[in-house]
Amino acid sequence: MIILIPIEIKVREFLPKMILIGELLKIKKVTIYFYRGRSFLRLVKKMKDVIFFDKSLSETKIEFHREILKKNFIISLDEEGPIYNWNLLTRKARLPKKIISKVSRIFLWGDYEKKFLNKKVKILASGHPKYDLLKKRYFNKIFLKEINYIKRYFNNYIFVSSSFTQDVEGGYENYLRYLKKAYYKGKSRKQHYEQFLKYQENDNENYIELIKLTVGLAKKYPNKTIIFRPHPSQDEDIVRSKAPKQLKNLKIIRKFQITPWINLCDIYIHTHCTTSYEAAILNKKIITLIKNKNTEHKYNSLKFRLGKYFDSADKCLNFLETKGELRNYHLPRKYIWNNNG
Repeated sequence: MIILIPIEIKVREFLPKMILIGELLKIKKVTIYFYRGRSFLRLVKKMKDVIFFDKSLSETKIEFHREILKKNFIISLDEEGPIYNWNLLTRKARLPKKIISKVSRIFLWGDYEKKFLNKKVKILASGHPKYDLLKKRYFNKIFLKEINYIKRYFNNYIFVSSSFTQDVEGGYENYLRYLKKAYYKGKSRKQHYEQFLKYQENDNENYIELIKLTVGLAKKYPNKTIIFRPHPSQDEDIVRSKAPKQLKNLKIIRKFQITPWINLCDIYIHTHCTTSYEAAILNKKIITLIKNKNTEHKYNSLKFRLGKYFDSADKCLNFLETKGELRNYHLPRKYIWNNNG
């Protein structure tokens, strides 16, 4: 058996996929090709009877997937999941009917996602290997170097996780042009695209409010480190330019995978980041800041349940100033299948 596993964003995908590969190698007579780059993809079309473990399905890859399916098999676990975080434009484009009906299996993060897919599609709730990284038998060994580094240079810090497409690398306007070209297929998508643009406009309010909270925390607690982590798609320099230079305790950092940073923080703050699932599994104190609720994440029933919720930076700052109580939050297994300790 030959399995092909591609990787795109190393800081986010490498370690989880190494966990996956380690488990797959327990199968007898299996050969795995783990690769990065598009040059290898040309060879895939020439192969036969191999399993292509893709990181996503998409209308942009329909022809490529059709070529693979002529002689091979496709299974998929979307790195941009879960599905209930997607707006209708994204959902239609990333789950093309022409392909999903022919894929051997689509793996989901949890059973809750099944309600967003046609029952005829071959699906299986498997979780995601990045949550296996949180288990004790892996965590301390894999992240020992990162843990020692963070403990050496940072103590008692508040961690803010960004999950926004604003300030994206290559420019936000180019990002919108790409999405329109890739996802805007015919008149039927016009309404979905216009809805997406409205969601983006609303979510920009949340981004501005999250930055406001981050700066406010740095000013209010000068003896405490505030770490803001840009999303992997964001331009780190642009994000850094939004931080007042005089606030030396405010750090913009994307070093290492995010997991050890979450594990060692005092408080974890987010708007709609799926790393909040990791924070919940790791029993962290969580703050959720959402000023405008009408975004593409409105289908996510977890967004107000994983953390103390605030609709403004000022309310959050006042709560912390009065020493309001933050607690840990339980993550039901129906959302993350391999959330089992």
